[in-house]
Amino acid sequence: MQHEAQKDQSKAPGPGPAPAGSPAGAGAGMRDQLRTMNYAEGAAAVQPKRTKPVYDEAQHLDDPEMAKDDKTHEREGHEYKRMEGRLFVRGVRAQDICQGWLSDCYLAAALSAVAQRDPGAIKDAITEQGGDVFKVRFYDVEWDGTKSARSVEVDADFPWYQDKNTWAYLQSTAKGELWPAILEKAYAVFKAGGKGDYDTIGQGGYEGDVMEAITGRQSDYSDVADMDDDALWQQLQDAAANKQAMTAGTYSEKKGPDGKEDERYHNTGIHGDHAYTVMGVRTHGRGKNKKRFVVLRNPWGEGEPTGDGKDDGIFECPLETFKK
Repeated sequence: MQHEAQKDQSKAPGPGPAPAGSPAGAGAGMRDQLRTMNYAEGAAAVQPKRTKPVYDEAQHLDDPEMAKDDKTHEREGHEYKRMEGRLFVRGVRAQDICQGWLSDCYLAAALSAVAQRDPGAIKDAITEQGGDVFKVRFYDVEWDGTKSARSVEVDADFPWYQDKNTWAYLQSTAKGELWPAILEKAYAVFKAGGKGDYDTIGQGGYEGDVMEAITGRQSDYSDVADMDDDALWQQLQDAAANKQAMTAGTYSEKKGPDGKEDERYHNTGIHGDHAYTVMGVRTHGRGKNKKRFVVLRNPWGEGEPTGDGKDDGIFECPLETFKK
């Protein structure tokens, strides 16, 4: 389980290195972890900062390299296309995030978590420069909590999946909303340096790293599989009450050294080797019939257990299943 120190720096478990294991994302092994980070409560609707434009005319900056195809290992053949729209359409919301064909569920889940708990952190990270250019401020956070800000500039050109007639990578569920695609593109520049490389962020990663980069605050990791049910439930409740953003990752279902496939998520509606946003907790029933659920959101914006209502990616997961 992962959670970040609160603003007063009084911590639950202290900061530490990420546990052993592969980073989250399709094509990479994952840990069964809950990750949380504390944020000040932000307004649900935010507007971009208004500054004097740096550019008076539309700009075309150098774009990051495309990700590599998992099978051929060749660069994907998408073309860049300018996305017309506004930075924010419906404010900043967890539901805005829709992961594309890039294997960066960890990034999508983390951005959704930050958007839910502290939309102002995302608003403050992006500055419009004019000319369809956006400056994005990230933080490098050290093990002792010290941080340094580093900004990158990107334009509004994004990979276009011609065969499917849609955007190839991260986008918003609101048509014409730019902020999710901007942050993904900027993160590719931030992590790879130079003009950036989507492949650098498209081979899995850690949700905590993303949350730290956006907020400048540390995050912690913990395993939940062996935690006492009541202790885990209390920690989830406390994190939600303290406005801490949370994510959870699942194990890979690929065959292990023994040749057997991990079947822990079969018939649960949960996807292996994937990252989810933890939206909160919920109970049903009373007394002996009381059941506890963790509310999750799939960053695909869909894909959930059947019978859970509208397929918007948000669903209730029994606590015992959440620990798998």
